[in-house]
Order: sequence, then structure tokens, then C-alpha cells
Amino acid sequence: MIALIAILLVASFYSCSSVYIPQTPNIPLHKEKGESTLNAGLNTNSFILNGSYALTGKYAILGGINISYGNVSDLNDFGDLLHSGGELSVFDGGMFKHYNLDIGFGRFINFSEHGSFELYAGGEYGQASTSNKSIINNYGNIYLQSNIGFRKPHFELGGMVKINGAYMNYRYPDFYDMIQEERFPVFSVQWGGILRVGGENVKFWFSPSLNFSHALVSEGYEAMELDLNNGHFYTVGNLSLGMSFRF
Repeated sequence: MIALIAILLVASFYSCSSVYIPQTPNIPLHKEKGESTLNAGLNTNSFILNGSYALTGKYAILGGINISYGNVSDLNDFGDLLHSGGELSVFDGGMFKHYNLDIGFGRFINFSEHGSFELYAGGEYGQASTSNKSIINNYGNIYLQSNIGFRKPHFELGGMVKINGAYMNYRYPDFYDMIQEERFPVFSVQWGGILRVGGENVKFWFSPSLNFSHALVSEGYEAMELDLNNGHFYTVGNLSLGMSFRF
């Protein structure tokens, strides 16, 4: 357990604000019709707001928004506080600021008094850009997410696996400052968890996550210049914390 926490800390603090940053895990663990959740907080590179609502005793919707610190400050990632120097993007573009929005619909099943399983499908839209707008990536994403967890009045613990299929529209300057555009699909898998502790309706919220992404591009010259699958492309890990509300 200590080793896992150490891995998450290293991955989160040293994963830059990159071209693709996955959403923070949203694991509501619904039990009945009319329930709603709201989570607000921070992670290693973003402000976070997500929530959910149980439409019936079986079906629910969820949604969220992540906005990176780079949109409002010079701080792109908490890693900036620990080290400086070294370009984290090609063509001297600097770090990326980003935002993304998602919405999903799915079903929840209560398999015991305190246990819940959920399955959601949804979509996401996001944009990442360097501060000088020399590199811009717009993307759409569809996903399938499964959640499982246990919920008591003052304690909730859950985990998730999320499979994503995204399509990137990546614009960047070449060595002659001519704007080039690449379009390509990306496959990614995200693992995460959530811990909520506190009162029945207001709790402290902590969520770690790990992500693996692979850009499906050819091995041509331009793909090599993009350096998509060599550490500059996606955020590997995040740690999130904040306040969670259940209504």
C-alpha cells in the first residue's frame, strides 16, 4: 500500500500539464432515486467540479469539468513547485493549459446493503494549448466506465476502470513555423479510486488515479516529431482532494 502511494505521488507530481489530461474519477455510488452528489476540489494540475443525479432507482447521469491552473496563473502543475527547466513539449512550446467537460448516463445496482456497482457510458470534449497558442489540441472522447464500492453514512470507498476512445485534432508549427495539423485516434485506460470520510451529507474527498494512453499514429516523420508516445503526450497520474456533498 505504501509503495502504491509512493508511485502515485511520483507520477502525479512529475506528470506535466500535457496534451491529454483525463477527468478526475467520478464514483457516486448511488442507492436510490433522487440522490445527487457534488464534488469540488483540486488535483495536481486542475480545478475540479463533478457530480451526479439518480433519475430513477436504477439509472443516473453524471458530469464534470476540469480547468487547469494554467488558465488563470503561471502555475501549470504542482510539479512546477518541485523542479524547473526542461521543455515538456516539442518545438519549445512550453506547458499546456487545458479544460475538459464530460457527461455520462448509466445504471447502478445495489448488490448488498452497503455495496454498489455502476456502469456508465458517456462523452467528453476538451482542449489543450500552450500559453502562446503555438500548439493547440482539440479532442472528443467516448468512454465506458465501471464503478464498484461500499458506502456507509460516514465512510465511502470506491474504485473505477474507464476505457476511453478519443480523436485528436492537433495543430503545431513545424521547423519553418508553418502550421501543421494531425488528426489521429487515441486509446486509453484509466484506473482510479475514491475515499470519502465525514458527515452523512458533507465529507472530505480524496481520489488517486493512473492513466495509460496510446496514440494510434503511423511511424512517419511527422509522427516522430509529435513525440506522442514518449512521455510528452498524456498525464500519467493525478491525486485529487476536496469536499464532497450528497443531497
